[in-house]
Amino acid sequence: MVNPFFRKRFDKDIKSIIEGIKHKEYRDRTNIINVTLGQDETRNIRFLIRGPPKSPYEKGVFEVECTVGSEWPFQPPQMRFLTKVYHPNINSSGTICLNILKHEWSASLSLENVLLSISSLLEDPNPNDPLDSAVASMYKTDKDKFIKTAQEWTDKYATPSPTPKDKKRASPEDVDDSDDDY
Repeated sequence: MVNPFFRKRFDKDIKSIIEGIKHKEYRDRTNIINVTLGQDETRNIRFLIRGPPKSPYEKGVFEVECTVGSEWPFQPPQMRFLTKVYHPNINSSGTICLNILKHEWSASLSLENVLLSISSLLEDPNPNDPLDSAVASMYKTDKDKFIKTAQEWTDKYATPSPTPKDKKRASPEDVDDSDDDY
């Protein structure tokens, strides 16, 4: 049985994201472009996030898995990339090193806050707190090579990001494009 507080909070967080992705301004601001609930409609969620503009990931769409445990929102959700990402704070199994997913978690943080933080981490890696020390070392010593490798991995593993020319969506059935201006 699902805790009533959990259900209310979960529904509020998910509804906010689902309503948001119907609007281009929200997608542009958050880079969140899709949400898929697990079969039981709780606990397991998959998000598609667009790589931030002007980052090595900008041409890709990345799948992020979110698992909320029975102690959520008092404990952080478990988040990991299902898409391979070349990044100092993301390891080969997709685990994400992000302070709000560990010791700086607060029950007041929403799932949207977490996704915004993940998008920010893609835009601005933290090589001083890495999960992948080899990638962090490259980021620190040869940033051009890091950027090139991150772009190559994005091209190889991420779903291509929709462009204004082709107007494709990662999942068009879930997104209302009626207010798109391209």
